[in-house]
Amino acid sequence: GVEFGSLQKSLEVGIGQNVTLSCRFTSGSLPINYIFFRGSQNLWPTIWKTDRNPALFNLTISSASDLGEYKCKVVHGISNSTKYSKSLNFTLLDPVSKPVLSTTTSQVRIGQNVTLSCHSENGSSPINYVFFKGRKTMLSKISMQGKAAAVLNVTINSSSDLSDYKCKAENNIPNNTKYSNSLNFTLAGMCLSYVLLIASDELLMISACLCKLGYSCFGVFGGTGKGVTTTKQRENEILVSKAQSLDLHNSPLLKGTERISGLPAKVKNNCTVSAFCFVFFSMYFSSSLSSVAQLCRDSEPLSPKMEPQNNWATADIVSPCCVITKDKILSQTSQIP
Repeated sequence: GVEFGSLQKSLEVGIGQNVTLSCRFTSGSLPINYIFFRGSQNLWPTIWKTDRNPALFNLTISSASDLGEYKCKVVHGISNSTKYSKSLNFTLLDPVSKPVLSTTTSQVRIGQNVTLSCHSENGSSPINYVFFKGRKTMLSKISMQGKAAAVLNVTINSSSDLSDYKCKAENNIPNNTKYSNSLNFTLAGMCLSYVLLIASDELLMISACLCKLGYSCFGVFGGTGKGVTTTKQRENEILVSKAQSLDLHNSPLLKGTERISGLPAKVKNNCTVSAFCFVFFSMYFSSSLSSVAQLCRDSEPLSPKMEPQNNWATADIVSPCCVITKDKILSQTSQIP
């Protein structure tokens, strides 16, 4: 009889795939002439064999018209006896499309469980999905039938679990693996808490500088500055001493205060340092908020080094014009009559 088939394990093929047809005549006399057909069309060249080894014919599936029907014709012996094989048809596989990796939420909290979903809109079944974190495979392949998506549950245990997730999809078509988009998570509420922390720090310093500015230059609630008491003079001396250590006396800003008439020299210096402090922290506060706003817009997760540490009670604030602890600010400002 005539043995006819394909060397591929499956008759399912994809566009552009190479296949090999095999035809072998197991009985009758030699030599043997093998002729391959697609429908009624002869496929050239014909193959002559003087032994019982199968004749092989290579072709490429370029379109749906190349799927079949294929047959093999055998002409053998001196009498040119003819025999035909059974017919063979290929089935066209639909290649997988680029999968989409999605999740129910993009903002998470530490310890939260989330579900990843990977889905390829097109592709013949079964479709095999694999999830990745970075370059590491998270689980062995998940085979899905039809349009069903593959899902994977993940727990966010630390900031290292916030990124970088991907998945791939492939079916029985060789060399047709497709990779998804990258997916990252952000910690919920981090931007807002970061903004509030900066705002509380800087507004406190601005308030302290405003109190010093009004107290040192003009007294409180309309004072003239000339009637400064001995206690207030000592406070002025402390602030001026700090300004001297920062070499602010030689600045144009300090020299300009000599034109302020009717105020003692120490009060003039105190007023200038306080004014400089207020301007500096106002500018720094605005710059800080702009930076954090950009961070929020970029939606990048904060690394552990960037996560704000709220040690409000003990942290010293050091700037070009103020070196003071926050609890000292509160105690000093509370002593202003």
